[in-house]
Amino acid sequence: MVPVPDELLGSRLRAAISAGNLGGLSHKEELDRCRRLLPAYMVPDLVEFCEVLHKISSGKIDRALLASKVSKTIREVAAKWKLW
Repeated sequence: MVPVPDELLGSRLRAAISAGNLGGLSHKEELDRCRRLLPAYMVPDLVEFCEVLHKISSGKIDRALLASKVSKTIREVAAKWKLW
């Protein structure tokens, strides 16, 4: 999960999931899974599937690189899907 900028709230959560870990899940199924397993404040607004989640030398996911790759604002996505 990485925070992305939001003009209204300051930031929102976006989940990035490795395509290798999908197991055939859709965006909706993954969001439903998050809603079942996570507290409401931790449920992401959007889920993005990535080919690779790059790691730093310690083996942890490079969150700075990930945040830069998913840096679209919620408003851009909402405009694409005509949510607002």
